[in-house]
Amino acid sequence: MIKREDIDKLAALARLRLSEEEKETFFQEIDSILSYVAQVQKVSLETKEELAPHLSNVLRKDVESHPPAFFTESLLAQAPELRNNFIKVKRILGSLEP
Repeated sequence: MIKREDIDKLAALARLRLSEEEKETFFQEIDSILSYVAQVQKVSLETKEELAPHLSNVLRKDVESHPPAFFTESLLAQAPELRNNFIKVKRILGSLEP
């Protein structure tokens, strides 16, 4: 599938200097990846159709489950202190002015 010269070309394109040991490692890894991709491409059409029900989206439809601001009042009512309809919290950062 892939030749050792291809590793040299890829390294040059990526502007990498690879040792002979690194080139050998990359050659084996890329060859393994390409072999796996070739296996995946051989999956027959019948197999794809058999798997189709399992490949569908199983998540719920993206709709609002409750109206906007439905819980806002009850959440704000639980806050210890409010300022202009926002929850007031302890300052944890110093002044932003110089």
